[in-house]
Amino acid sequence: MGEVSLMHHRQVQILLNSLRREKELVSVQLIELLMADLYDKEFRSE
Repeated sequence: MGEVSLMHHRQVQILLNSLRREKELVSVQLIELLMADLYDKEFRSE
């Protein structure tokens, strides 16, 4: 039983790490979209 719990814990850690990585990628993409949007508004208004 102890081994199964340890294996499950490891799988959960891997899942959390990949979710964290995914969240970072999404954050970067959001920032890029916001910057592009601001850039467009800035230069379209001139």
